[in-house]
Amino acid sequence: MNAHLRKALILAFGLLFLVGLHPQIVFAQTGEGVSVQPAVIEDNVRPGELYSFQLTFTNIGITDKTFYLSAQNISGLDNNGQPIFAPAGQATGY
Repeated sequence: MNAHLRKALILAFGLLFLVGLHPQIVFAQTGEGVSVQPAVIEDNVRPGELYSFQLTFTNIGITDKTFYLSAQNISGLDNNGQPIFAPAGQATGY
């Protein structure tokens, strides 16, 4: 092997070795979201009864957020068990 090729290979492997040891800059995913407590509320309420409870929403993100809350009645479940939301004002029986 000639001297120039040998020097080039040593230099190439040396650079690869140094690049492999160089610390990598890694950015973690920024946490965005909201926490809702309690996550599940299950209770029986008879027609005409008033049921009152408190929900706590915590912004677990790093930026300010604005949330718009609304409620919808569920008129049933589809074949996959997902809720079917009733149009506003529709009596659902639930």
